This record gives sequence, structure tokens and C-alpha cells, in this order.
Amino acid sequence: MGLTIFYGLEKMVKHEKNRKQVKTNSGVFWIHISSFFLYDTLIGYLLVREEYHSHWGMLFYFLAMAVHFITNDHSLRYDRYARWLLTGAILLGWTIGVFTPLDESYIALLTAFLAGGIILNVLKE
Repeated sequence: MGLTIFYGLEKMVKHEKNRKQVKTNSGVFWIHISSFFLYDTLIGYLLVREEYHSHWGMLFYFLAMAVHFITNDHSLRYDRYARWLLTGAILLGWTIGVFTPLDESYIALLTAFLAGGIILNVLKE
């Protein structure tokens, strides 16, 4: 699902960019930002709630996501306000994760959804 949803959003943004021949309009821009806000919130949540077998597992997840964010930030070229918004999304996800436990089956579904989004972003780059 993550791969499919993020693929659809990317196609929509590219279609609008090609149609406008300049920049995406404000509505498409905010849909794109909103989807990455949810994506980043999910990453922050799973940083706290995912089951790690050791501190090394958490460290590698953190490093992989850090490299992923750097690549995404470079490719998406958001304005400065959107960057702060997406940074806040990670902190929001972490905060939600500290206070809101979910059943293990939901964590597995969220992890699979996130994996699909990450795979799309890696393929896109």
C-alpha cells in the first residue's frame, strides 16, 4: 500500500509540473507536503515503537532514516517552511510513540506501509 500510495502522489505531482511547465500549484504542493508529513510522523513513531533486538538495531534504523531524509530533502527541494514542518513531523511521531502504544499487528502493518514508501523513494532516486 505504501508503494502504491506514494507512487500515485508522485505521478500526480509530476503531471501537474508538466502541465504547468513551471512549478506545481499550491494545492498539489500541500498535498505532497501533507503526505510526507504523515510519512515522517510514521518514521518518528516507529523509531520509538518498533521492536529492536539491540541498541545496534535502533542505531542502524536511525542512520538509514537519516540518509533517507537527506536524499529526500535534496530531491524534493521544499521551501524553508516546509522543511521545518517535516522536521516537526518526526518529533510529533516520536512524541506520539512515547505516549501511544499500539498492538504488535498494527506496528507490523505500519512498518510494511513505511517500507513501501521507502522503496518507492529509493527507486525514484
